[in-house]
Amino acid sequence: MALLAAAVFFASGVAHAGGCPGGKQGPTPFEPVTESSGDIKVHEYQRLDLGAERMAAEGHVLRARTISFGPGAVVQLHSHDNRPETAMMKHGTVTVFETNCQVSYPMREGVVYQSGIGDDHWVSNDTEETAVMLVVDILDTTE
Repeated sequence: MALLAAAVFFASGVAHAGGCPGGKQGPTPFEPVTESSGDIKVHEYQRLDLGAERMAAEGHVLRARTISFGPGAVVQLHSHDNRPETAMMKHGTVTVFETNCQVSYPMREGVVYQSGIGDDHWVSNDTEETAVMLVVDILDTTE
């Protein structure tokens, strides 16, 4: 049910696409953060075994969760080469830093962000309020 709700939420038309601003692709000038810090909470709602679905993607699940970033929290540099995701800010704002983007940029409420092969990034909450992101991703359970 949570996965259905997430799909409806993403398809509702209230969201708009985010990501590296046009013309700003290229190596980041920022030093990647290699250690997470601050108040980060993850709540997993649902997993759907994709091996049992028509696509028969053995060893993979479709996962729906929220990630809450307390004020000043930072999620370290991580890759999405093996874990494609679609994320939407439900509340607040975080700053996204991509290794292939020359600028950082805000991800605000209602913005949808996608990551896949070749996408490495880290995220910080530079505000005074908790930011909450809804994330749906495909997780390789064999790793």
